[in-house]
Amino acid sequence: MQLILPFLGMATAASAASILIAVGQDGLKFIPESVTAEVGDTLEFRFYPGDHSVVSSTFDEPCVPNSPAFFSGYVPGDPSGSVTFVTTVNTTDPIWFYCSLRKHCELGMVGVINPPCDEALAAYKSKAASVAVASAPVVIQGGCLIDIPSETPNSGGRRRGNSVESPLKGTLEKCLS
Repeated sequence: MQLILPFLGMATAASAASILIAVGQDGLKFIPESVTAEVGDTLEFRFYPGDHSVVSSTFDEPCVPNSPAFFSGYVPGDPSGSVTFVTTVNTTDPIWFYCSLRKHCELGMVGVINPPCDEALAAYKSKAASVAVASAPVVIQGGCLIDIPSETPNSGGRRRGNSVESPLKGTLEKCLS
């Protein structure tokens, strides 16, 4: 069973990574769609213009929230990608995710953290295409929706280590209090 929990205000290990995932920066897609993460890493879903969301799911039920799910709420985004949903990875099992707005999931706006094999994402997209209507939780959960200053990198990628203090530090403490 996968479990994603929000930050608990504790310091993370020096080896923890912040994994950046662009939401809607290039149309109906997440960039990157597939990444590998370790326990303790954070996922930073950066929202670009156009309404989108990010919801966790299972492989067997695409476009349907898992339990417990993370959900960003519906986010309009902005050109700089500063509106960000942040969650912490607590498993190395696959974590499937999708955009629940309109037909975005059914049209292939999906992704996976820790894919079980190279073909898995294509199979998940195929299953999602046959879903009648995507669904989502009622409230934001499993993470924090914050605004990250525009000077931080805002496209898909990975940062590891503690050589630079995270711009999220104070913001996350406020978000969780």
